Parts: sequence; structure tokens; C-alpha cells
Amino acid sequence: MITGRKVRSIHRLRNKKLAAISRLLAKCKKGLRNWKRYQKVKQFIRTESKRQLRDALHQTTKQFVD
Repeated sequence: MITGRKVRSIHRLRNKKLAAISRLLAKCKKGLRNWKRYQKVKQFIRTESKRQLRDALHQTTKQFVD
């Protein structure tokens, strides 16, 4: 039986991390050093979760085929 538990957990972790970064960004002015740093972190979180989701989908479909 194949469930979406792994995908769901990746989404939840991504949303949790992005919420924390968004709270920090709300306190910063646009263009300042910390704002730029938080933007880079936010982008890293998105790309990291994108890779993880692609891998989880690949593993799930491979399990389905086998």
C-alpha cells in the first residue's frame, strides 16, 4: 500500500521553515543585509524541498512499478 506520508511530511517541514523565515523577514526592511540573507535562506529551503519531493515521488513510483 502506498501512502503520501513522506510527501506530506516534506510539505509540512517546508511550510514550518518558511513560516519562521517569513516572521523574520517581516521585521526587516527590504534591501538590508539581513533581509538579503533571509531571502537566500528562503530560496534554499524551497529548492531543498523541491529536490526532496522529486526524490520521494521517484521512490514512490519505483515502488509502485516493482
